[in-house]
Amino acid sequence: MTKISITIPTYNGEKNIKKQIDRLINDCRKAKIFNFYEIIICDNCSNDNTKKIVTKYKRKINTKKIVNIKFYGSKNNLGYPKNFIRATKLSKSKYTIFLCDDNIPSRNFYINLYNLFKNKDYNELCFFSTNNIPNFKKKSGFDFRELAYVMNRGAILSGVLLQTKKIKHTYIIKNNLYPQNGVFIDYYLKYGLKNFNFKSKIDCNTIESIKSKFKDRMDRKSDLAVLDKINTIDIFYKKKRINFYSLFICIYTIYFWSYDVYITLKKQGEKKIANDFLKAITSYNRKSIILISMFLVFLKHIFWILKSFSNQISVNTKISKFICKYIFTNSRSSNVVFWKNIYDISWYIIFKFYLHHNFII
Repeated sequence: MTKISITIPTYNGEKNIKKQIDRLINDCRKAKIFNFYEIIICDNCSNDNTKKIVTKYKRKINTKKIVNIKFYGSKNNLGYPKNFIRATKLSKSKYTIFLCDDNIPSRNFYINLYNLFKNKDYNELCFFSTNNIPNFKKKSGFDFRELAYVMNRGAILSGVLLQTKKIKHTYIIKNNLYPQNGVFIDYYLKYGLKNFNFKSKIDCNTIESIKSKFKDRMDRKSDLAVLDKINTIDIFYKKKRINFYSLFICIYTIYFWSYDVYITLKKQGEKKIANDFLKAITSYNRKSIILISMFLVFLKHIFWILKSFSNQISVNTKISKFICKYIFTNSRSSNVVFWKNIYDISWYIIFKFYLHHNFII
């Protein structure tokens, strides 16, 4: 039995499926790895050449015992959520690692993964490095930010590994476009998190514009599935798996990202899409959380502007020396700390005020 299943839900992914299979085969041949991996292509009724490409590889490769290639088609388009759920049930290996069809691991990734797991096992939810998201650096003790990191990193899908038998579907919401978050957060809360920083990373840098992500292959609506992500974390709060502070931080990080999307759309001249997006993401029923989150996001951007301004102040005059010494501090590094501390204090005061007055929770 193979030890790791590489599971790829796909729809019309012919452009990248060949690259995915080639990367795995080339790494296995290079390091002489046999029967350690299987690759599962879970196709959601594609109308391109995905099936033909995979079938061709199956005839050539399976007989040579390098990797086992499996293809599962569908007579109807199930939608991404149901296709993902189906994909989680197909693995027979001890571990399952998920990949989006267009996120290609770099050279030697599978060799590094083999060396890590060939003589060792891990119970934790495992994250492997991508080229667009830095690994989480945990502070000492329990860090509330870690859950938000799991939520946002897990939403990408690619490079997340867990033990196959421990995958549960309890917290998957029907028709939610982030079903993996229900699986990954549940697993993390039970078994913890492990980050691995390979030099060989997974390439998640797609060329798609923000506008193209609306009504894309995942069928994201005007909110870009922001509410699906929020509703998933909200379920864990309702079921008392997480506390309110964790919920708040998760939602704050979502709105922080959403604000950048809104501003980017505005700059690109997509005012209607931007306004529809803003209207959609603010329909979450916990209105006070939205209000506080958006205010904190706005506050942070203001501090960034002030920090940038203070860094540009010339120290050639007595006045500017005075300003730098008594307002912004002399050094650039101290400057960053100063504005971060001001922001953190403001964040803390607002949040405490929020809890004290018992707004809608």
